[in-house]
Amino acid sequence: MENFDPYFYHYPYHHQLKFWKTSWFINFLYFSILGFFVFHYFLSWFISRKDTKTRGKFLKFLIIFFPFWFPVLLLLLIGGVFLIIKYEGDLFVLLPILPILWVFLEIYYLLAKFPAEIAHTAVVVFDETFGKRKEFEILTFWSLLDALKQKRLLCFLFLVILLAIFLVSNLYFLFSIESSLSTTSFEYYQNYLFLLTMAMIILVFYIFLEVLNCGKVNIPKIDHPKFINLKKVVENLSIRTGLSNPICQVLAYNNPTIFTIQPIFEKPIIYITAPLLEMANENELEALVAHEFAKIYSGTISFFRRIQIFLIILRALAFSFFLLVLFKLNPVLVSLWFVLVFHLSLNLIETASPNKSPFELALKLMNPPLLIVSFLSYLIFYYVSRTEEFYIDVKTIELTRYPAGIYSILEKMKNYSGNRERLPKRFSYLYFTPEENFFDEIPAPKPSIEERKATIEKIDITLKTSSLKCESREIKCPNCQNFSYLVKLQGLYGEIINSYYCKKCDSFWFETWENLLRTGYHFSETVDLKKKVKEKVKINKNLKCPNCGVDMLNKSLLFNIQILFCPVCKSCLISKNDLFKYATYKKTVREKR
Repeated sequence: MENFDPYFYHYPYHHQLKFWKTSWFINFLYFSILGFFVFHYFLSWFISRKDTKTRGKFLKFLIIFFPFWFPVLLLLLIGGVFLIIKYEGDLFVLLPILPILWVFLEIYYLLAKFPAEIAHTAVVVFDETFGKRKEFEILTFWSLLDALKQKRLLCFLFLVILLAIFLVSNLYFLFSIESSLSTTSFEYYQNYLFLLTMAMIILVFYIFLEVLNCGKVNIPKIDHPKFINLKKVVENLSIRTGLSNPICQVLAYNNPTIFTIQPIFEKPIIYITAPLLEMANENELEALVAHEFAKIYSGTISFFRRIQIFLIILRALAFSFFLLVLFKLNPVLVSLWFVLVFHLSLNLIETASPNKSPFELALKLMNPPLLIVSFLSYLIFYYVSRTEEFYIDVKTIELTRYPAGIYSILEKMKNYSGNRERLPKRFSYLYFTPEENFFDEIPAPKPSIEERKATIEKIDITLKTSSLKCESREIKCPNCQNFSYLVKLQGLYGEIINSYYCKKCDSFWFETWENLLRTGYHFSETVDLKKKVKEKVKINKNLKCPNCGVDMLNKSLLFNIQILFCPVCKSCLISKNDLFKYATYKKTVREKR
């Protein structure tokens, strides 16, 4: 007869302990980890090789059918857990649950890696479902204002409720940990209080720094000859609206856009890039500045600033909440968590995109509350930005009384063919540029140009049938203002490089500095580098860039080769003689190799 152990049956859930001690649990862990990585790498391979539109369609498909597949998978997962407990880890029960667990883990990973795209797709699906996607077709000025007020109020209420939940949760775990540690030794309790005080100081310092830096723009400023015209327009609109004069600054950034930021305890600052200031005429410049005044007057700038402050506090509370939960379970888990985050960030260096921090991605993967707050922040901006932009466009026309101004500058920006630098996503909800491929790896939070033009056409129906067209972009030589013609050059690796040749001053214009550096020594038959021009216009050293309107700088490419370089759009002008010297030098270096 077997020995009877009465203490074994006194232990609660003894039938579950048999499962945890068997090899089936180990097999379950192995299958889960292996299956997740196989499923994860397959899905990552699929997503990384698809363009943004294909990925958007995939995410849209998941979100549309979310009410159907998510409850089913959740019920299957909960039912599978009960079956595992009941049948004590039978292999036939474990295997069907593994794919469900893999799907949930992969959804969590996608939410951490693509929060902006998922939030954008969710807002698009929501608007299309409830028939409010095309505000420009169904809403008037006053209904736009009512919809905007309603969305702002909903955003604030949602953030206040979320902030209260995180604050109460943090305080609960804080007092719970303190009460549990009060029974321990005095020295251990004193060390805990010291660590807690340091953590609170760091948290408050982080919030303070983030709030101060939320309005800082780390882009170099530059002087522009049209800056006087900009100041005059700003002063006229200040008198018209009754607002104080905002600060104006021109950014040395090669992307036509304008936006306004109001830092803490400072006046609003209107930032306009040099290419946009150069391409806009008087009426278009007034429309651009009026667009920014409308943002200040309607409270858009202050609204987004308050949202940013709320989200900064929420991120800090979400981070501290998760660490308090780990500390409540076991203080060792906090140290282990930091080690895992650091290790995961090192593994994500190769897979993460160059514009995203691997440490930030690892932090979101290992901190679910922080991931939720990050996703909700994108969701709020995408939810309110469309209506904000439609309302601001209508308000701009009310200020200028000239719909053709904003209409024509939108058309110019749409047809702008110059090289563009990627816009940082930090102020994506404030940019005048609406095209999503100009942003830094996130969908545009603004409506498209066609939708905005349709809004303006409702106000002035003559614009739709008018002959208002944007002129095609023609390259003029910055030296002699003569029209240059396109010349195709061959690069070092056989690629085609476009350049513009001026016969009058015998010079080449390159749209980017990199194009000049990549130019090889094989040229088109239409240009003979050795042929001399009889009456050549001498190149002036004090020129302005035809794209940006800023002063070009003199630079030395080699010891005896001089070029004129634009600090904003990185374009350059070089004489044919110097280009021949540079090509000969590169040919000599290549032959020596």
